[in-house]
Amino acid sequence: MITSLCGTRCVVAASVVALAACSFQGEQLSVPFLTGEIVAARASPVIADGVDSTRLRIVVYDSLGHHLAGYLARVEATGDVVLVQPELPTDAYGETYAHVRASSVGTATVSAAIETEPGTWLTLPSRATVEFVATLGDTLRFEPQHVTPTGAQPVDVIIADGDRDSDNDIVTADWGAGTVSLLANLGDGSFPFAVAVAATPHPRSVAILDATGDGIPDAVVADDSATSARVLSGTWDGQFSTSGDLSAPGSVRVVAANDISGDTLDDLVVASTEPDSMHVLVGASGAAPTLAGAATFPTADAPQALWLGRLSATDVWRAAMVLSHADVLVTYRIASDGIVEPELDVTLPQTCTPRAVAVLDRGETFAPTAVVACLEPPGIRLATGSIPSEIAWETLLDGEGATDVVAADLNDDGLTDIAVTIADANASGTVAVLLATTTGSFAAPVALEVGARPAAIAAGDLNADGRTDLAVANYDDATVSVLLSR
Repeated sequence: MITSLCGTRCVVAASVVALAACSFQGEQLSVPFLTGEIVAARASPVIADGVDSTRLRIVVYDSLGHHLAGYLARVEATGDVVLVQPELPTDAYGETYAHVRASSVGTATVSAAIETEPGTWLTLPSRATVEFVATLGDTLRFEPQHVTPTGAQPVDVIIADGDRDSDNDIVTADWGAGTVSLLANLGDGSFPFAVAVAATPHPRSVAILDATGDGIPDAVVADDSATSARVLSGTWDGQFSTSGDLSAPGSVRVVAANDISGDTLDDLVVASTEPDSMHVLVGASGAAPTLAGAATFPTADAPQALWLGRLSATDVWRAAMVLSHADVLVTYRIASDGIVEPELDVTLPQTCTPRAVAVLDRGETFAPTAVVACLEPPGIRLATGSIPSEIAWETLLDGEGATDVVAADLNDDGLTDIAVTIADANASGTVAVLLATTTGSFAAPVALEVGARPAAIAAGDLNADGRTDLAVANYDDATVSVLLSR
């Protein structure tokens, strides 16, 4: 609350544009006036089934831009809707939340008011408009974001079981803090807090696997400035502690882990400089992963991003990378014994400075497609085909500041969709989801609200319901946004 220096609460004028004043030792002390806004978290329509809802974010701040904690809020709406009022006062960021749902089709306009004094309410000037529709067809159904703080400036996020409880947790590489943050899952997709562990000066990539051979998940961290990857040993109580460096060739820049060999033990893929190459380290029971296969990049350049996955359950494992300065896309096939076979080497269009990459299968009649997130000019580029001279390029989200991309089935229709983190010029953030169609094309993007300047995204089941959820690392906010699918 706004208080005077003498500890007496100031009386706020009913008008949003009025200045409040309070007495301070016989003098009049002017204080900034209150204002705020209300925003609906979902840009897409809400199904009018009495269950689907959108979260309404109420933000309270003063005319100087200071966000204010401790204010009660209430919401009112036009139309036949059900409002779930905020349960808590505004938090340290000046925010609190309500929800709105409806059982009939239509549009609702929602306003918010804050309690400035007991029984005195100030209506905020902004309004939120929510559209309720009969059906979304094949469109998404995601809950509004749930936010958990991390270390400063997270630049990578992964979904993995980091504490051996069989629930998928969230792990971030916090570039600005020099830490790795573990967000432990309570089992229902909620992550109330993060535990940060000192890692390297500027961690840029993280993977979870048993890197020490003791049966406990460890974190392997790659750093922009370090000469080797750091191992954070897992403990029996689900924590991490610094234990040493990873035995891998070169200066490791990007890491990824999965069970390539099919023995239930995760293996590690590292992309390095000095030499500019990729290496596969195969896991073994009771021992640290050992080097099994390697490939030298076709161009002497540093890896910017690494994707590791399969296009189907029966497909071979593949690794895809974009090289940061040569603007080259390379893909490799990885056998179960870790042996690497070069697959694709193609120069990106001159209109793409790469930031991230993912690979997807667009259906039986379509060749594999690499999705590249581009910084300059902003947008994503799709490369379809397996022969360099026959690659077909396609541009989506032209003009959007794409920072990372993930490919997964996000609406349970059996097709692989694309989710892209978008950071615009004013530092706000969204995830643009492009749903795949049966013709091999993609529908118009659906925007999901996340934190400020999202830098990385991961997909996985976070609440054990069999659906694909999203976790987004927000660079400016130092938070993770969790988007649960319904």
